[in-house]
Amino acid sequence: MEFNTIKEVEAAIRRAFEVDRILPAVRPGNSGSLLGKMIIIPDMERSLEDLIEDSEKDRHNLTREDLELWRVVMSEWLPSLRGVEREVVKCRCSGMGWKRTARRLVQKKLADRELDRTTLWRKFKSGLEDILLKLTAF
Repeated sequence: MEFNTIKEVEAAIRRAFEVDRILPAVRPGNSGSLLGKMIIIPDMERSLEDLIEDSEKDRHNLTREDLELWRVVMSEWLPSLRGVEREVVKCRCSGMGWKRTARRLVQKKLADRELDRTTLWRKFKSGLEDILLKLTAF
């Protein structure tokens, strides 16, 4: 894995968050309703869109590279950032908009007011540049 630009770093972090959504939850499973588990709709009666969506979300489609990228991003790259930059990079790469990101920073008490979109964008780019700088330093 070699990253030379900020766009490549951002794409890698976005992919890591996609993998994170596919992986099973860390918490214990909910017993849920057994009736829902007993009802099986044959694939012939399901729409093509449903079948494609199920195959995309299947965790058996993940490669070793995906899992390694997820491990590196979640355990090395993101912990190296601090405070607001870390949260902004996490929020933006997981698909949140600027307004929700600003509100989340206030809720987590990382900011005393909702920051402007341009300020958040600067924090986001600064966080990605820090990660890229650490990657190229080695």
